[in-house]
Amino acid sequence: MPFTELIEGVRSRKVRVAVVGDAMIDTYMYGKVSRISPEFPVPILHSPSARKENLPGGAANVCYQFKHLNADAQLFSLLDRDALEILYSDHRINVEGCIELNHGSVPRKIRYYDDDFPLLRHDVERPNYGCSSIERLREELLAKFVAAGKFDVVILSNYNKGLFDFSTAQLFIAACRASGAISVVDPKDNPDWWVGCDYFKPNAAEAAKMTGQTDWREQCVRFRNEGMYGVARKGVVVTQSGAGVVGVTEEGFFEYRPRTTVKDVSSVIGAGDCFAAVLALGITHGLTLPKAVECAFAAGTQYVKAKHNRPIALYELHRQLDPLAAKIMSVEDLTYLRDGVYSDQRWVFTNGCFDIMHPGHIASLQAAKSRGDKLVVAVNSDASVQSLKGPSRPIMPLSERVQMVAALECVDFVVSFEEDVPYKVVEAVRPNVMVKGKDYADKPISGAELAGEVFLVDMLPGSSTTNIIRKIKELG
Repeated sequence: MPFTELIEGVRSRKVRVAVVGDAMIDTYMYGKVSRISPEFPVPILHSPSARKENLPGGAANVCYQFKHLNADAQLFSLLDRDALEILYSDHRINVEGCIELNHGSVPRKIRYYDDDFPLLRHDVERPNYGCSSIERLREELLAKFVAAGKFDVVILSNYNKGLFDFSTAQLFIAACRASGAISVVDPKDNPDWWVGCDYFKPNAAEAAKMTGQTDWREQCVRFRNEGMYGVARKGVVVTQSGAGVVGVTEEGFFEYRPRTTVKDVSSVIGAGDCFAAVLALGITHGLTLPKAVECAFAAGTQYVKAKHNRPIALYELHRQLDPLAAKIMSVEDLTYLRDGVYSDQRWVFTNGCFDIMHPGHIASLQAAKSRGDKLVVAVNSDASVQSLKGPSRPIMPLSERVQMVAALECVDFVVSFEEDVPYKVVEAVRPNVMVKGKDYADKPISGAELAGEVFLVDMLPGSSTTNIIRKIKELG
């Protein structure tokens, strides 16, 4: 399966990626609407203080999408001082290849929300960033790009804000070919700018506008190396929103159609950026174009379920391949997810032997999940169970016990531990809530001081592994 190839590639090798293009800043302003203005018939957005969030947009968001995918990604763009600070200090994007604007500013997209409901988007921008010396800045950026050395893949991300013109686009493509880097173009229009690139990735609306054709096969033919525009040397990809992805390679046309409709969509803002990043990553790790497309589409379906631009993690790609196996992880991987991916969510922790799964376990785990967003279950190792329960236990080996726990829908992550108590796991997870049974009301709870709060759940009377074993012995 393509996910296996991509996951193995990402884990085994760090690729070097350059993203060249128009960076933007996406600003989200939050408040609450409770009345209409008496001055004009418009809603009043009210908040006790200015609640806003600044996130990478445009090419900066493409670069941001590599954050959790074991890639050394570097942005090449024109940035004002404020944007430099936001991208580097707040989001740790590598901006060493960027040129600072002494005059002008990068585009801002300011979105106003009533909680999670969008009210208004305000675009603040000027042609060519409001800069009179754009030609000189393009030359300086190209020089920085060439001086940065060889990249495995280069994404040329055009938003028509001023960084590219015909000459600049062709010079960057020539630099990619000279260095042996794979070039992936995400265009807006002007297909003739991108002649000679390796892969060309418009969306359906862009492809229709550029070719004047509505049939996707005809669009792809016109973009192929020998077609009307002769753009792409190796392949064309046309994204069709939720309907799937189509394209052409040297082997012929291909289609990817999702089997199900994407559910629980939070925001589609920047979904194309995520797609472009994972597509380029898949190609770089040796996947065929159709396989890379399948992985990129799956990544996009995860991206739109998260809130505003959050980069997807390797775990989320693994979950597409094997949802159960993806839940079972090391403490190190769990810590990375806790701190780097889902730090804004409420984490719940509980633990146990789970030797023979019974209704009491299920009830307590469901109660634990109700206390937050992510539920971590720590499972005692075989040696740990034997130390606590005696030489005849466990009945089920650790490999089977963790799979049974992971199979429950309410469980997000499963980790094992060797000690009698899971203090090291609690220390790594630092849960917002620790959940134990009410039989611990008068007992010390290991790691309780590290949790935000401790919640004790009711126990189902007579529901325990010990009782089950006793009844089996009586029947025998």
